Amino acid sequence: AIASRAIGVYFPALSGGVLPQITGFLLMGIFIGPYCTNLVSRLHIFLIGSIINRVALAFIAGAAGAEIFVPELLDLLVPMALQVLFICTFTLLFCAPVLLLFASYGWVDVPALTMQPTLAARGAVALLVAALM
Repeated sequence: AIASRAIGVYFPALSGGVLPQITGFLLMGIFIGPYCTNLVSRLHIFLIGSIINRVALAFIAGAAGAEIFVPELLDLLVPMALQVLFICTFTLLFCAPVLLLFASYGWVDVPALTMQPTLAARGAVALLVAALM
C-alpha cells in the first residue's frame, strides 16, 4: 500500500498528466502482488479471494471516483449523452431487423421468436432481444 501510494502520487506527473493516480496504484498492485511478497499463501488466496476482490474493487471505485472533477465533465455531458443515445438507437435499429432476418432463414434459432404467430409479435420479441444486447 505504501509503495502504490508513492508511485501513484507521482504517476500523473510521470505520464505528463495523461494518466490518473489510480493507474499507478493498479500497476503496483499487479507488479507487487501477494505472490511477490509471500504475505499470503495460495490456499488463503483461494479461500478468501472472492472477498478480497470485492473489497479491492470497492477501493478502486472509490479512488477512481475521488479523481473525477465534475466541472471538467460538464462540457462533456451533452456529447456523452448523445453517444449513449446513438449507441442505443442504432443497436436497436440494427439488431432487431438482423435477428428477424436470421430467424426467418433459420440461421438463428430463438424459440421465443419463432413460436410467435404474427410478424408484429416476432418484431416485439426481436426488439426485446435487441434491447438486451
